[in-house]
Amino acid sequence: MDITTTILLFATLSVAAYLGWLVVQLKARLATMVNAEEANAAQQDLLAQLDAQDQEIQALRDESEQRSQRACGT
Repeated sequence: MDITTTILLFATLSVAAYLGWLVVQLKARLATMVNAEEANAAQQDLLAQLDAQDQEIQALRDESEQRSQRACGT
């Protein structure tokens, strides 16, 4: 093998290694983004559940207040 072939082989292997490293980095970032999206969806679901519970509590308070007013005759 002459020096030119050796240099080209080394350069090719270096580029291949760098591209492999880039693929690993991109996969890691994509996984992080997917996890963030899943976490955001779970957070939105929990917020919706809390909102529904808050509305239910408010309805029970209103009903309790109405019963109290009827019991007092006002």
